[in-house]
Amino acid sequence: MDKRRKDVPDIWLGKDRPTAYRMVLKEAVRYIMRNTKRDNFFVMIDYNTALKGNGRTIIEDAVRENHKSVKDYEETNSEDHDFMQTHDFVAGALYAHLVDKNDKWVSKLKMKIKRLERRK
Repeated sequence: MDKRRKDVPDIWLGKDRPTAYRMVLKEAVRYIMRNTKRDNFFVMIDYNTALKGNGRTIIEDAVRENHKSVKDYEETNSEDHDFMQTHDFVAGALYAHLVDKNDKWVSKLKMKIKRLERRK
């Protein structure tokens, strides 16, 4: 879901946006924990995604439901971590390619991947 679009579901608008973030996060974590054999997770969440400290409860609920454990948990500013910025870029590029039919960012991503492959 792209929170920047004007045709988003009502729950993404106004005061319900934090609720929507929490719902999406909880479902994503539940899915990952149900579909992996791994038992010990490290979870890092962007503090600015409307969670403002509430992410830990969401993660703990999902962990309890799936009988898994979390090795470490951190809410952080994604701008402070290159790997989180990379994730945002890749997700945004794929979204633009698939939904907006805009290949600009996927082309840049492909070019970067080719450069990295040549380094091997």
